[in-house]
Amino acid sequence: MKKIGLVTLWKRNYGSALQCYATKSMVEKMGYHCIPLYRTFPGIQRYTYYLGEIVRFAIDSFRYKGYISKYTSLRSAGKKSIGSLSKKSEESIDRFVDDTLQPEGYSYSQLKNIGKSEDFIAFIAGSDQIWNGSRRYDLVSFLGFVSDKKKIALAPSFGSEIEDYNKRSFSKEIRKFQLLSAREQEGVDNIAELTGRDAIRLSDPTSFLTPDEWRDFSKAADDLEGEYIFIHFLDKPCDFALQAMEKLRSDRGLPMVAFAYPQEEYERIKGIRFCNGGPREYVKYIDRASYVMTDSFHTTLFSIYFNTSFFTFHRQYTHNAKQTSRISNLLTLYGCEERFVADMAAFIEILDSDLPDSFEIRDKERQKLIGYLKKALDD
Repeated sequence: MKKIGLVTLWKRNYGSALQCYATKSMVEKMGYHCIPLYRTFPGIQRYTYYLGEIVRFAIDSFRYKGYISKYTSLRSAGKKSIGSLSKKSEESIDRFVDDTLQPEGYSYSQLKNIGKSEDFIAFIAGSDQIWNGSRRYDLVSFLGFVSDKKKIALAPSFGSEIEDYNKRSFSKEIRKFQLLSAREQEGVDNIAELTGRDAIRLSDPTSFLTPDEWRDFSKAADDLEGEYIFIHFLDKPCDFALQAMEKLRSDRGLPMVAFAYPQEEYERIKGIRFCNGGPREYVKYIDRASYVMTDSFHTTLFSIYFNTSFFTFHRQYTHNAKQTSRISNLLTLYGCEERFVADMAAFIEILDSDLPDSFEIRDKERQKLIGYLKKALDD
């Protein structure tokens, strides 16, 4: 069986792990063996790599105004994000990665040998924010160890804007891909600006699976009894979001279940309880919820998949690289713009409204995604 290498994100994040799972599942449905790959640094390589990073940091700090503050802000935010995930949930995601995704780590020289292997017919970069324009440029994320003819970009996201210190490297590496796509329209525009080439906008790879397939995926997960409001905030909820939670709880008389991220602000909500879980629980709890309240892109997306009534709030990022356009684009695509609520008046106005029927859009996006991947692998 021919192999496909997959370079993407999956570490300690539900959406990242699930989009990786969906891509791996679809590639294997098409008759290939899909292996998520990541870079390791054995022995002295770790020290030489970090020495090079220090030199690069010094050069970029001198060359680009505001580089140090941007770098330290993103680095600090990344640590806080992982740290705010509960230990039990973190362990559950790690088990899912080890048991189900089964990524394989190699040194860069080993990756280059894999890239040359005839057993691997193609390599995929994406999806998720693998090409985040604010983070330090990483050659592996652009499949730098692979010959150009084997490179496929599968709905990578640039996050926010591409910083000046990344533009030159991004432009050079993106030009080498045989097929180009991006998860957001801004990403398509970024590719055109950087390379002069056309790219196609594709949905997040979680669209590879139908809602029923996601239900089958999550059927072994633990159940939550009765009706409930599912709360999932990656960063601390703002005061308005807390007021909206209290309003919904009071009006509907339903218990609230906060999942995976034990934000201190939840203590202000009467009767809220916290629960842990892995990716399967995450999917099932969204599907079974009466309502979802979140600041998460993927929690919003799964709510749309399952037609679960949801309210999405602006995320209180702990860094200054705002990424709300990702969710805005998503909601516009599915005709759910009003679900991105900015104040109590807007929240109350849509509290009793139904979600629009998005079946045809979901199916169209899924077929577009499958068609792109099939063409990429066939070519």
